[in-house]
Amino acid sequence: MRVDSVHSHIKTAIGQISVYFQADYVRMMEEARKTPKSYHDQYLDYAFFKDYSKTCTLKSIRPGIKAGDPMVVHIKALRFESKEKISYKLSFLDDWKSIPMKCEESAQVKVASSPLHTAHLCTSLPQNIAIVKS
Repeated sequence: MRVDSVHSHIKTAIGQISVYFQADYVRMMEEARKTPKSYHDQYLDYAFFKDYSKTCTLKSIRPGIKAGDPMVVHIKALRFESKEKISYKLSFLDDWKSIPMKCEESAQVKVASSPLHTAHLCTSLPQNIAIVKS
């Protein structure tokens, strides 16, 4: 079953072609559609992934504190700004309001910008795959 036109174009372009490298998939995806313009994809390497193990976690994003105040299910839009500020809207037509939150010492950890890996990860074939030598 074809879900959307992007998936359909790529599946048609790949067809019965054998793919041996990941870079072949990138090329085929870009060539799957020529007009109005080709698809754009980004080949991710190890430097793209960041270490988020020491990030801040909040206890709640509820906009109110006491009974009768808005709850999380009433939020229509969230905006995460720099310097640990989170804004919300209860209606798309409302102005942005800040979520009242108490910052604890552990909640003031900055987002890690260091990469998760420093080099390419080594991968090996599973033991149950037979390698055909010609």
